[in-house]
Amino acid sequence: MPKLPVLSHLEVVKALNKIGYNIGHQTCSYVILRQDTEPYRRLTIPNHKEISKGTINSIIRQAGLTRDEFIELLYPSPLLRYCRRPKGCRPFETPGDLRSPFVKISF
Repeated sequence: MPKLPVLSHLEVVKALNKIGYNIGHQTCSYVILRQDTEPYRRLTIPNHKEISKGTINSIIRQAGLTRDEFIELLYPSPLLRYCRRPKGCRPFETPGDLRSPFVKISF
């Protein structure tokens, strides 16, 4: 079982959107997600850059998911699920990528 990564509220909302949760409303400090089909759940997601792991575990439990199911929603590719890399690092950089450190731009 892979560890939970550090996530922002946008990543959590995007993952839960895949299983039918839609934004009900949003304020400065939190986002309310609604499930329009049975069992009509409502989830409160704090509007933080980094959500603590305990809060993420609570959101997963309230959504009726397991940790593995939630990680599969975040990272559909099996390679990315078990990849441990620093935050902000892109998984497959190529030397031709303009944002890659391998490319020198001269003017």
